[in-house]
Amino acid sequence: NPAPRVSAMPPASVAFLDSLGVWAPLVEAGRIKPYDAMQIWEWGGNGFVHFDAHNHAKPEQSCLGTIVEHTALQSALFEKATALEAEGRLTRLMCPAQVKAMAFDDAGSPAQPAGPATLDLEIGGGGGASLGGARMHGDGAAVGAGAG
Repeated sequence: NPAPRVSAMPPASVAFLDSLGVWAPLVEAGRIKPYDAMQIWEWGGNGFVHFDAHNHAKPEQSCLGTIVEHTALQSALFEKATALEAEGRLTRLMCPAQVKAMAFDDAGSPAQPAGPATLDLEIGGGGGASLGGARMHGDGAAVGAGAG
C-alpha cells in the first residue's frame, strides 16, 4: 500500500539524492511517481496556482518533479547513513535524535545559512550531544563531522 505522506521533489533534489546513492532503491521499489502538473488551492478562498511541465519545466525535463513516499525516503536515507557509518565514512550515527537547537556561523541564519551549522541534539530521549560543522558531499561521504 502507498504511504499517506509524500513529498514533491524537484529535479535538483532528485539529482542530489541520486548522487548520494539513495534514489535508485526508491525507483527499484516503485515508491516514486513523476508528476507533470500540480494545482494548489488557497485554504478557504477561491485562489489557486497551477503549474504544468509544458509551461514551467526546463526543456530537457519531461516532468515538474517526482512524488516520493516519506517512509520510503527516510528508510533509504537511514540505510545509506548506516552503510556510511559501517564503512567509517560517517563519524557517528545518532538515532533516534531530536534537534534541540541549531546555530550557524556569524555569516549565516536559518533563513540564509552561509556555512556549516552546529546542532544540539537530544539522543534517544535521554542524553544530549553536539554535532558541529557537519557537511555532506555529493558522493555520500560525511566530512568535518564531530560529535561531542
